[in-house]
Amino acid sequence: MKFYKKALLIAFLFVLVGCAKNNSTPQTQKVSDEGNVVVTNNSDNANDYKMILLDGKYPTSKTRGASLTLLTPVNIAEFEVGLTDLSKIQFPANQYYFLEGQYLPNQDIQKWLQVQNGENPDGLNKSNTPKAISTILEQDYMLLVDNGYELNGVSIGIALNPQVNDTLLSDNNLLELGKEAATKIVERIRTKEGMGNIPILIGLFKQSIDNGASRGSYLSYAVSKSGVSLSEWKPVNVEKRLFPLDNDKTDDVSVFSTFKKSVESFFPNLNGIVGEATFIDGTMSELNITVTTQFYGQSEMIALTQFLVEKANAYSASNLNVKIKVESVRGTEAVIHKKQGETVFHSVVLH
Repeated sequence: MKFYKKALLIAFLFVLVGCAKNNSTPQTQKVSDEGNVVVTNNSDNANDYKMILLDGKYPTSKTRGASLTLLTPVNIAEFEVGLTDLSKIQFPANQYYFLEGQYLPNQDIQKWLQVQNGENPDGLNKSNTPKAISTILEQDYMLLVDNGYELNGVSIGIALNPQVNDTLLSDNNLLELGKEAATKIVERIRTKEGMGNIPILIGLFKQSIDNGASRGSYLSYAVSKSGVSLSEWKPVNVEKRLFPLDNDKTDDVSVFSTFKKSVESFFPNLNGIVGEATFIDGTMSELNITVTTQFYGQSEMIALTQFLVEKANAYSASNLNVKIKVESVRGTEAVIHKKQGETVFHSVVLH
């Protein structure tokens, strides 16, 4: 399956933070002698997928809107971004290009999300757990082959609802339901033209049920390299936590609380400082901090940014990705960040 001259294909990076830096303007490269393919590269974001535009437009997923209960913004964001992160295990970002799902029709997904019965034999939900499987997401991964982009990987996210009819389902219950659905989905994908030997990654996502106070997370994933068989299911030991939490007395929360109090003591008019941390195998690997302020005078913003850079040294460990955003009613005012492997923070004031 290739997209040739009919489509203008533009690949660009997922993350936009680097674009604000004066020294990171994307450089356009011609990768086709006929000039119908344009790629933009940004070396600051080598771990992010380049994305494909068709006919100069961003192609949205054909399964968009196919959901029963995955409604909170934090669940939706983590469901999509988490699947992209899992996909990097099977489809490295330095080789593959990202395209939102284009091969599973929305009407098929809608049928799959319903209860299986005589009228709908394709339903993946059961009568006693009618909304356990709440959303199915497709992501496509392309390789550049002979001046065209060829489908060489598909990732499927299955969102699982842990609360059905006022009954809480255990992780083991969810995994059992999810794995059964995954097997059926792989079988159905394999019947589609050109999909017989495309590697398929399946991720099982447990959504949160606390009205958006926390994010859901992926529980497990497996890969079907060809045919209908799936590899051994592997656990996803990733956890998201919000800082500060009064009932969390860990060292990580203590460090964040010290950082927060230090900043607030010098800038008492701030509206709030919150953090969201990602833990892999129990160790924090990423921290995103949002500082909300009611002032945005240029001198004050520069002073606040400089102060944040100084205090951010509490998170200078090289194994940690850190991003601090300063927000006001005008939007993002400043960004301070460092990548994993770095110990020095970079900053930019946007207004």
